[in-house]
Order: sequence, then C-alpha cells, then structure tokens
Amino acid sequence: MTVLKQMPGWLVTSVAFVIAVLLHQEAWQYILQQALRPERFDFCIIALLLVGYFIYRKQDVLRFGMPSIWMLLAVIGGSLVASSLAASADILVLTHLAALAAAGGVLIAGLLPSGRVAGGVATAAMVFTLPIPGIVNDLLTPMLQRADARIVEFTLRALEFDAVRQGNQVFTNEAVIRIEQSCNGLMLLWPILVSSFLGFWLSSYTVASRVRLIAAIAVLALIANLLRLLGISFAYVLLPETDANLVHDILGYGTMVAFGVLPLVLLDPVLTAQQMVSDEPKPSALKPLAAPVCFAAICALVIGVAAPTTVAAERRAVPLPIAHGGWVSEALDITDQELQILAPRAIAKRRYVNMDGPGQEVVLLVAIYDNAMEAGAHNADRCFEALGWTKLQHRSLSMVSFGEGASAASQQVQEYVFQRLYFRQRVFEALVPLDVEDGATAGTVARIQLVLPEGLTAARNQSLLREFGSLVSEIEL
Repeated sequence: MTVLKQMPGWLVTSVAFVIAVLLHQEAWQYILQQALRPERFDFCIIALLLVGYFIYRKQDVLRFGMPSIWMLLAVIGGSLVASSLAASADILVLTHLAALAAAGGVLIAGLLPSGRVAGGVATAAMVFTLPIPGIVNDLLTPMLQRADARIVEFTLRALEFDAVRQGNQVFTNEAVIRIEQSCNGLMLLWPILVSSFLGFWLSSYTVASRVRLIAAIAVLALIANLLRLLGISFAYVLLPETDANLVHDILGYGTMVAFGVLPLVLLDPVLTAQQMVSDEPKPSALKPLAAPVCFAAICALVIGVAAPTTVAAERRAVPLPIAHGGWVSEALDITDQELQILAPRAIAKRRYVNMDGPGQEVVLLVAIYDNAMEAGAHNADRCFEALGWTKLQHRSLSMVSFGEGASAASQQVQEYVFQRLYFRQRVFEALVPLDVEDGATAGTVARIQLVLPEGLTAARNQSLLREFGSLVSEIEL
C-alpha cells in the first residue's frame, strides 16, 4: 500500500481511468458513438473549454490531499457490482449511475496537489456523465413536445390558420422533422450543465452554493429549450423554409449562449468579486429574473400536463389477427408521441411470438394512409430519429411480393438499423396496397414496420417480410 501511495499522480489517475473504461465498455461505446456525431463534436469542445475555464479560475484555491487507496478501490469495486446487477436486471439508470460512480473513482484518484492533474481528471471523467443527461432528456422531452404542440396549435387557431400541429399543410415534411428533433434539444445544453458541475465542484464554492447555482442553470435550460422550440415552430409558419432553417440553427446556439454561458459568467464569484466562502445567502445577479422565470415554468408545466386533444382518440384500430399460422400475438401500446409523428388514419402495433421457434418474436406496426404520397412522409428514418434513435445503417432491398395470385404486388423494401443506448433494432419497412371496402379511399396503403431479431439469415428475413406483408395486404377496412 505504501508503494501505491508513492506512485506518481498521473499513473494512479491513468490506471483508474483504464479500469473505469473496462468496467463499462458498453457505456464507453455509446459515448464514442455520440461524440463522433457531427452535431455532438462542437458541444464536446465547448464542454472542455468550460471545464478548463473553471479550473483555471480556481487554480490558486485548489487544496487537495491524497485520498485513501482503499477508498479508490471501494468506489470502483462498488461501481462494478452496481453495473453487473443493473445489466442483469436490465435497469439502464443504474448502469449509468454505476458509470458515474466509476468516474467518481477517477476523480478521487486525481485529487492531488497539482492543479493540472485535477483539471485533466475532471475533463476525462466528464465523458462518463454523458448518458445521464440523455436519461433526463428522455423523461422531459415528451412534456416539452406536448407543450410546444399545444401552444402552436392554439396560436395558429387564434390567428385563424386552418391547421393543427401535426398532419397539416402549414409545415413541410422537413420542417416537421426538424421541429420533432428539436424536442430533444435538452441535449443541446448538456455540456454546460456537466462542465459547470465539474468546474464548481473542483472550486472553492460551498456545497450550498454549488447546488443552488447548478439547479438554477438546469431550470434555465428547461425554460430556454421550450422558448427555442416555440421560436423554431413559428419560424416555419411565418418564414420561407430556407430562412426558417437558418433560424433553427441560430436559435440553437443562441439559446446555449444566452441561457448557459452568460448566467455562468454572471454568477462566477471571481468575476463578480463575491467569494462564496460560507453558506450565508448572497445576492444573485439573476434575482430580478426569478419571478418571470418561475411564471414561465408554471405556464409550461400547466400546458404540458393539460388534457390531450381528441386527435389521438379518433384513430381507428387496424384489425390485425391475434394468431397467424404458428404465431400468437399481444397488443402493444402506442404512445402519443408515435401518433403525432406517424399521423395515420388507422394504426395498430402487435408483438408476434413464434410458438414453433421459442425465443423468436417480431414487432409489427401498421399505419394506414389514404394514398402513397401521404404515407411517404412518415418513414422509419424520420420516426425513429425523432424518437431519439441513431441510424447506423440503411439500404434498399430488392422488390418483395406481398399477397397471392392476382392480388400480389411487388414493393420496394427499406432496411434500417437503429440504436438507442444499448439497444439495437433491425427494421424492415414497405408500403403495402390494401383491399378497399366500406367507402375506403381508393389507393389506400399500409406502411408496415417490421422489427426482426438479429442474427437471422437474409432468406429468413425475406420469408418473414412476405408472410407478414401478405397478412397486412389481406386486411379489409
């Protein structure tokens, strides 16, 4: 143990960092995939700059001592146990918290007298917190999307626009895609939150001051994202699409600066000459904004939890069979977000399990549209990415014949591979013509999305596509 204590600080830090990476390989792979996305790279640079800023401003007050090696091993060991339990129970939140605990072990290893080591460790540990804002984003995004949809719908009707938020002619397909993807805009502010957290925690601020400042920044991030989302939505209504795209980009970075960087600068005691060395309350530069911010937050909450519109309730159910051949099925819930994105005339979603092949199951989603042109705007690429999935692969397959005899029709099939956190889905998609009866519109089509398990041969995939595509083609509306 004495030998370990005499090891150079950089060596202890490096060993702990490597151990943390090895314990959380899946989390690390996810981090790399996110960091390598073009829209994430600039955020990483901003985060690193902010961490460096806070470390630099507090160089003269860093006072750290060498922690117990047993403490370091306990933190990393506890992280391994928590991660293993979470993986076995399929609890992603615990897995992410375990990764954060491993990052804490790295931080403990780096609490040495050298400010440079502390700054480097803080920067390295930051990457382990990447999944945490994603979880928060997944929890809050539906509320923000509902709030934006209802505010825009109310305003359009007040201005006598004969349109609603989804399925209208005011927003083009590209505009709707950008607006829906902007609902994930909380990810835009994660580098500010994470880097400010690390910067404050490695500074001389008191615990109460750190918690208060970071909580204020988080609230500002939520309000800023809603305002940004509304600005983007109305830009696509009032401006040409080219100009609206420019507004989309400007509002993204402008929001990050206005509601992220500026409050941090205003609240930094080094710049405001307010050294927070005690837990006594200090006057805040943002105090005059407290009332309007709280009012806006309450309004957003009320609108977000308001009763949903009757659009979703008017969707008809597609009469998919409960059993088909050797398959039996159960109905799956369709979220309001899926309904808003797909905007179908009728919809159904079922999980089919093969009784002849244990463990083999597929998920079939069928959305009915009046014509192929209307269905074309609601493909899997748009739907999955708007719901937070990352597209890893896309290719067009050969024509597949659905149906039998004279009613058979060959259709182009698209194959996608999407990933979200540790989950990967292989999705096959096609448009299937339907038999029309009971006053249904001629040319009615069904867009099918078939999620198949990994590891199947190409021939088996084709067989399942024909089987379930033919099943859908026989539906009578």
